[in-house]
Amino acid sequence: MKATMLILMGCFLFATSNLATAAATNETAAAVKAKEAADSANAEAEAEAAEASKAADAATKAAEAATKAAAAAKAAAAAKIAKAKTAAIKAQEKTVAAKKVIAVASKRGAKSCDEWRQERASKTSNGTVLIWLNGFLSGIEVAKNKDFLSGMSDQAMYASVDAYCESNPLEFVSDAGINLYLELGRKKGVIE
Repeated sequence: MKATMLILMGCFLFATSNLATAAATNETAAAVKAKEAADSANAEAEAEAAEASKAADAATKAAEAATKAAAAAKAAAAAKIAKAKTAAIKAQEKTVAAKKVIAVASKRGAKSCDEWRQERASKTSNGTVLIWLNGFLSGIEVAKNKDFLSGMSDQAMYASVDAYCESNPLEFVSDAGINLYLELGRKKGVIE
């Protein structure tokens, strides 16, 4: 009986040992699978982290490029504004200078309205003021390329200057000529 008991115990131990080995093997296999799953999850997480890092780097570079582009556009706009202001100032200066030159040129050789009236009243006048006026008005016609004197006699032109100088004795004959140009030019529609 002892021998049977020993055999039975040996069988029991053998069976228990096989069960324990099988259980340990199953647990080891489960642990290996769990480790493989964890490793796979870690690898996926690392890949996603690397992609997220690349995307973040790309977004940072894009933001830097956009900032540089905005700064360049702002600088270009400021330069254009400054250039336009400078051009406007130069144009204004040229206009003022041209007006001064015209004013000086219109007075050059022109007599005052008082001198006009005296020469027109004089019987001994050589007519230089009349010749000057004809040349001055013809010069305006050529310079402006506007035929405003057509159909007007010299006597009608002189009468217009007489009337202007009567009303404006301190002005010049050139002022009377410009006034005549403006009046006739507007009536004839050759100027606005």
